[in-house]
Amino acid sequence: MLMDQSSTMMASWNVLQRPIHRGQGINDSFWALLAAIDQGWYVGESVLKIHGSRAGEWMYLFILAHHNYKQFCQIILPESADVDLLINRNGYLVETGNRG
Repeated sequence: MLMDQSSTMMASWNVLQRPIHRGQGINDSFWALLAAIDQGWYVGESVLKIHGSRAGEWMYLFILAHHNYKQFCQIILPESADVDLLINRNGYLVETGNRG
């Protein structure tokens, strides 16, 4: 029974990783984050803001959990006005740190 629930969860998560709408100026990972939230995933205690691979670039690391699946997944998004708006509207706590 546990195996069936786990494989169903991962199949659901894999569907979320497919781009929903290409283009429109929004990162595909942002669409995946919105879809995950719509499907019952929630953002953990805080969002981690980390340095990207390029100088001056910032990324957000979202840790997502789901009550039914008892599992965590990560989505990393580049800093953008859309992500900042999502964070502010939902009152997510942001911590600044380093990846690694």
